[in-house]
Amino acid sequence: MSGSIVFWSTLALLVFWAVGAHNRLVRLRGSAMQAFARLHLEFAQQAELLERCLDSVAQSFSASRPAEVHDGASARWATLSGATAQFRASLAATRTRPLDGGAVAALAAALTVLTTAWTRVCDECHDLAGEPIPASVLDRWTLLTHQAATACVDFNTAVNAYNAAVQEFPAVLVAWLFGFQRARPL
Repeated sequence: MSGSIVFWSTLALLVFWAVGAHNRLVRLRGSAMQAFARLHLEFAQQAELLERCLDSVAQSFSASRPAEVHDGASARWATLSGATAQFRASLAATRTRPLDGGAVAALAAALTVLTTAWTRVCDECHDLAGEPIPASVLDRWTLLTHQAATACVDFNTAVNAYNAAVQEFPAVLVAWLFGFQRARPL
């Protein structure tokens, strides 16, 4: 009789522990997904700013500009346009699976390409009239970049906490049983 009580008590303890571990993993995964939602919003605002900037630049190119300035500048702007489109596509793919390592890696690569293209446009697209990018756009970009960096830190912190929980023993058994996978920080 006492062996039966010990067995059922131990089994109940294990079940309650497993439910608690599962709930913790779900909560941490949800926290990481919420952090990505904030990051997605910041990145979407950056892409929107660049698209508006690209639209205004496309309208400003005219036949009156010298061909070599027009060609060199338009090539840089075309590179930025392609990088923006790639970033938007990667952002959309990652939004549906924010903890998928491949999607986050593609987003990180797209972000690097976008940042490089933007920096190149800012540094190299000068003409006789001065800066082709208004100071208000540069200031807005700087603000959005700072906000995105803060959101990225929050996302990475949430992902690292989730990954630590997935790897802890004995919670790793619950993670394995219910299919919780490690996520990739940005």
